[in-house]
Amino acid sequence: ANLVAGRLDPGYFLGGAMKLDTDAARRALSGLAEQLGVDVEPAARG
Repeated sequence: ANLVAGRLDPGYFLGGAMKLDTDAARRALSGLAEQLGVDVEPAARG
């Protein structure tokens, strides 16, 4: 959720040692967002 909400830099997590997959994070949140009846970004923001 923090990645989708823009709170984490996907290209510089752990000093750049680990890359984060924003698309995978969005897919992981999509089911929750659908149940809440909102888009992925508002679901990520809480």
